[in-house]
Amino acid sequence: MRKMDRYRIPPLIGLASAAAAIAVMAFFAASMSLWLLFAMTTIVAIGIGAIFSLIAVSLQSSVARHDLGTTMALLVFLRSLGQAIGVAVLGSILFGIAGADGIEEVGVRSPDAIRDLETAFRYMFAASSAGFALAFVFLWRMEDRPLEGYGRLRGQ
Repeated sequence: MRKMDRYRIPPLIGLASAAAAIAVMAFFAASMSLWLLFAMTTIVAIGIGAIFSLIAVSLQSSVARHDLGTTMALLVFLRSLGQAIGVAVLGSILFGIAGADGIEEVGVRSPDAIRDLETAFRYMFAASSAGFALAFVFLWRMEDRPLEGYGRLRGQ
């Protein structure tokens, strides 16, 4: 990121690709081959990974040096909180649709249980895609400030 003027572009592309890949999974995961499913989840992982460093660097660049510790601690706390809420919401979708009995029945290959599980995962993927789309909007609206020390590196 040291040599980039527009540091938001790679995470925007990453979030858009992650939202698109998980939306494809929402509609076609039940009929996808295993390798295509691996490819889609890899695209999602790379797209999500592109944003984590951006968040840290943009926060560090926008606060005073004496507030860096507090800012980074808040970032770690909010990231952990978001992960916990995300798991709870997606787990609620899964168990709300497939139910605990439906999850247990998959081991015996009950067609109804498998159909319920496919529907539950379809809704989970759709909710994740909506979350990525919302993150994309927030990132798009984020102020594009110059990075701390960037002018010094360019000789300004």
